[in-house]
Amino acid sequence: MFFQVLGIAFFGLIVISAVGGSVLLWKGRYLHKIRASLQGSPSEVTLVKDAKPMWIRHPRAQSAIRILEHLGFEKGDCYRVSELSGVRLMGLCCPTDHILAVLHRHDGMGVFVELSVFFPTGEEITVTDAPHGEGMETRPGVTRIYMKKVRVQDLVLEIRKRVMHRIGVSVSNERFAEIYEAAYRKEMEWRNAKGGVSDKEVSQVVASVVAVPSAGEVQLVMDDSKLSEILRWESDVLNYLRHSEDLSVGQWTTYEASMLLFSESFHPKAYVHYLAGKLGIGEWLIPYYLELTGKMPLSEVLRSVVADQRGHMELLAHIEAPIQAQIFGIKRPGEGVRTALRLKQAEPVSLAGGASD
Repeated sequence: MFFQVLGIAFFGLIVISAVGGSVLLWKGRYLHKIRASLQGSPSEVTLVKDAKPMWIRHPRAQSAIRILEHLGFEKGDCYRVSELSGVRLMGLCCPTDHILAVLHRHDGMGVFVELSVFFPTGEEITVTDAPHGEGMETRPGVTRIYMKKVRVQDLVLEIRKRVMHRIGVSVSNERFAEIYEAAYRKEMEWRNAKGGVSDKEVSQVVASVVAVPSAGEVQLVMDDSKLSEILRWESDVLNYLRHSEDLSVGQWTTYEASMLLFSESFHPKAYVHYLAGKLGIGEWLIPYYLELTGKMPLSEVLRSVVADQRGHMELLAHIEAPIQAQIFGIKRPGEGVRTALRLKQAEPVSLAGGASD
């Protein structure tokens, strides 16, 4: 398969575009804005056919399509990604070699090509001319080769050379959306399970964008990336629960506003900023709570934050999908008790010291 951000080649390069392609420089010296792909990348995506794909008129896109067709690829449909407004795709396939091609148009990375072959064993080989992503880890059995600024025909030659006489899984343009969505989901499930993007990945990706990044610049991207992951996971959990519980729109609106997601594995600094946003903590208090993350478990930091906000936590559920995390309802003076949600598929696991009522 950008990270967001959020790279993660083929289907998942979307995930790395945040960390890699969307790090913008201000006056050539400072990180002015971080637009991590994980900030806008859900754990699943939906492809919708694009009836007016104006972007394929770009000379780079036209050239790539022409060369791929000359080399035996059949042109398929164009798509937009419902959950990612800055991404456009075209699918092409070479049925004789079982190679699936994706022509990408990405707001932060421009137009690039990815060629992939999937094997019955679960192995994958991807060759791409994407400008960023080398620093990202890959799933076991996945090989990704980055060949920047090469001709499209060189990408085709490279993947055919690496596949040799092996036979991949059959692919077709008719199944392109299905294959893409499944591959993206598989990539994100693996990345969620490993705790999201790592410090090493962020350092390597930033280094590919900024010649000599400072420790502060790397840390800034890391903190933003991890906060983006927490926000994405919260959105994923809400979507998961919406399909698991029969609640009215009004109940969901109330519940979402008072819900906190928690896992001891969350990035401490990012989690403090997440709490600040959810509970309306003043900017002047954030440094204090950040300091606490170095002195006590994250669960105790959470308890301290909620207590200082004159609130109480109620453990509503322990959830396994899309990540292992606890869901707390936050009650403040004068607010009603929100206990409508009770998931039964897992035993609740309390924070150290037990949850408050």
